[in-house]
Amino acid sequence: EEEIEKIINNELEKWTKIESLDLWKELLSLNFKIISYIVFGLDLENISNEAKQAFEDLSDLSIARMFMAIKLPRWVPIQNHREMKKTVDRFSQIFTKLINHSEAAESHIFSKFKNEMPIDSETFRDESLTLLAAGYETMTTTIFWGMYSLLQNPDTNSSVENIVKETMRMYPAVPLVSRTPKQK
Repeated sequence: EEEIEKIINNELEKWTKIESLDLWKELLSLNFKIISYIVFGLDLENISNEAKQAFEDLSDLSIARMFMAIKLPRWVPIQNHREMKKTVDRFSQIFTKLINHSEAAESHIFSKFKNEMPIDSETFRDESLTLLAAGYETMTTTIFWGMYSLLQNPDTNSSVENIVKETMRMYPAVPLVSRTPKQK
């Protein structure tokens, strides 16, 4: 918790020095650093920024592919496919660095399970990517809307827990869940 608090305070200090702040961009950056710390156990400023950029590029390319009128097989050498391959390769190299650093640190989230359930580097990479993908924009969206709600109602005396619950109710980051309950 101290390390996460330190990451947040460092970012807040940077924000006070910025004349015009793009809050969405800054929250994405902060959130990526927090998730990177939780997953990898390290505050890796340079590698984290490099990973964030590769992750964003990969996300943008995936979204562009989703909206293609005609989806060609990935082996067809169109620009999107070439860029996707380069970005995936870059992302894999960055993740390998992060994994090597985190294995040395012994303080990442998966180190807690090492003794009971050995995990190889490839599985660790895949699970890390899943955590990043699931939490990156969704957590940032919730924080952003929570801040918006607080700015709209500055006199609120609700607890942080109530603000988060209300934000998630009013502005769900993932408004559609395709699961159905097994029991009523």
